[in-house]
Amino acid sequence: MAAATGGKAAYIRTRALDDAHYAKLLTEYLAKFGTASRAEINQMLAPKLSDALTAEQKISKINNLLTKWRKGGLIRNTGVIGSRWTLAEKKE
Repeated sequence: MAAATGGKAAYIRTRALDDAHYAKLLTEYLAKFGTASRAEINQMLAPKLSDALTAEQKISKINNLLTKWRKGGLIRNTGVIGSRWTLAEKKE
């Protein structure tokens, strides 16, 4: 029984979640706190990513997600040095 349960738990830790799940986490964070630094985003999202990824792969995944969401108009970066991420303005 324990082996089967451990296998199920390991599966949950190593499977990839949908990118929309991570977007929801970030948008809820930004809605509550207004802005987030890259370090704060890394600290929030990295533990949620699959345990099958290395630390470097997790950082790369977060970078790719931020780029995707920025280009998609979900979030925006308000600076270059010491940048802060915010929710993008909704276009009407």
